[in-house]
Amino acid sequence: MGQGAYRPRSAKVSKFPTALDKNTGEIIPLKDLRDKFFAAANSASPKAALRTLRETFHLACPHCQSADLVFSFGSQNPDGTINAIAGSNIAGNPAHLKTKAGETHGKNCIGVVIPQESHAIDAQKGFRIHLNLKNIPERHPRTNQLITRDSGGKIVILDPDLKDRAPWECSKPEKILPLMKSGQIERLNKSVVIYGGRKIPWGEFFIPSINAEIENPNLTRFALSFFADSATGKAFGHPLMIDFSFARASYSNHQDEKGLARYYSFPKSAEIYIPALGCNIKIQPQLRVENQHLLDQMDRLHRTHGEILLVAQRPFIYKRDDKTNTYILAMTLTDPDMMVVSNPNNIMATANKKRASPPSAQSQPTQPHP
Repeated sequence: MGQGAYRPRSAKVSKFPTALDKNTGEIIPLKDLRDKFFAAANSASPKAALRTLRETFHLACPHCQSADLVFSFGSQNPDGTINAIAGSNIAGNPAHLKTKAGETHGKNCIGVVIPQESHAIDAQKGFRIHLNLKNIPERHPRTNQLITRDSGGKIVILDPDLKDRAPWECSKPEKILPLMKSGQIERLNKSVVIYGGRKIPWGEFFIPSINAEIENPNLTRFALSFFADSATGKAFGHPLMIDFSFARASYSNHQDEKGLARYYSFPKSAEIYIPALGCNIKIQPQLRVENQHLLDQMDRLHRTHGEILLVAQRPFIYKRDDKTNTYILAMTLTDPDMMVVSNPNNIMATANKKRASPPSAQSQPTQPHP
């Protein structure tokens, strides 16, 4: 979904295919919750069973992760049939998740936008991660649009591949950490990132920390895509999220027309063959940090943390002014929201632990977006 899509007071609130359980950090599919609540409702002591079940979960919006949700049976019966609304022959709502009374969603939260088409979620497919950054991306021609609105304002998904993917909203790297820690590793690797008119494979968007001696497959994918697009004159340089380790970085300060800036240089990659160039190259990530406030924050990070995850909106690859095969992957940090403290080992350990958890928590890997 695009940015700035607010819900009019008269618009119907969207339902949620998943919920975040704040007690465990798990993303729980509506189907799993529906099975549990109907089982409790059909137990020998339904009131007690339902009360215990509601106390077990602390359900929240999987998009903004702030507003609490509640499970509603709607008009659905345990056998799946749905009763008609009283006094009519119109079917009522099936069991669903809805915003708890009095709760407020975060600004731009996709859980409270104008309703969209309803599609069944395929729990075996990766997520569609909607990257909603502060700077609005350049839009592609209408023929390349992935999502649009109909005349009534309803969201319509144009790309068939996206329709049965569970959505997840990401406005900054902090918002994607719960997904990375959820234990749904295989599903995350099959996910796509939506930015403007582009659909980016997860393995081309997220780049783990670069080691000079080992090929980084995700960096290779990004570089191949960048140079292929560049060679054909298409838009290129889509956003990426990259893990930076300060332990392997050097930096220098520079004064230019914009004021004081610091350039962090990270290890060069192993050699990558680029068909569009017809040769092997090495890529060296370089991060420019522009203002004093951000420089102070980076200094504090140096003293207290070893790594950050950073979303770069307009990364660009260019050849260094020397006779080597080194190219610079240039990125600029201007917004502190675009970085978050990261510990890849802890993230992976948490994900592996949850992947090995009982089926009740991990039977269906799923996550959110519009």
